[in-house]
Amino acid sequence: MRPRRDDRHDPIHARDVRAAVSGRAVQLGCMLPPITLPALPSGPIDLHERWGSGASLILSSLPGVSARFGGLQRHVARLRSWQRREAEFNSTGYELAFVCTQTLDEQRAWLEGSRLGLTQLSDVDFQLAAGLRLPTIQLADDRSVYSDLTLVLHGAVVGQVFYGSREPQNDAETVLRFLRQVHGA
Repeated sequence: MRPRRDDRHDPIHARDVRAAVSGRAVQLGCMLPPITLPALPSGPIDLHERWGSGASLILSSLPGVSARFGGLQRHVARLRSWQRREAEFNSTGYELAFVCTQTLDEQRAWLEGSRLGLTQLSDVDFQLAAGLRLPTIQLADDRSVYSDLTLVLHGAVVGQVFYGSREPQNDAETVLRFLRQVHGA
């Protein structure tokens, strides 16, 4: 019998990585590809210029808003949990960013009125999926979206991978708890 886990959002290590729905699995040590993506609330961001020179990044993917993924409430709850802890991440030297396969206009529409100031990246061409081997999910209408996962990058290198949990409002706390253990804070 397996021991009960209180948190289903456990970090995975390179030897534990299994093929995701799309047959892709993020590998530790992968390099952030040299690409520029449209972003909210600012303009386009060159990923290497912004995070490739030794900065630390928490990059979390959002599957997009649909009934299959819990709709708007699930995503806003998840983003709010990250937003509440943003100062704590910043104090350990990490910046937060979120990537989605939706356009910025679509993201803007579903975030309208939420007052979330977090960095949102739009990757409609799946450039990160190609560079980092991010897992994707095929929807019934032949669209693909990113699976729900979070990467911890040190400079441009993936150092840790977390899969999404059944309770998305706890995702930020799980990652923060891991970083506290690593940094001894």
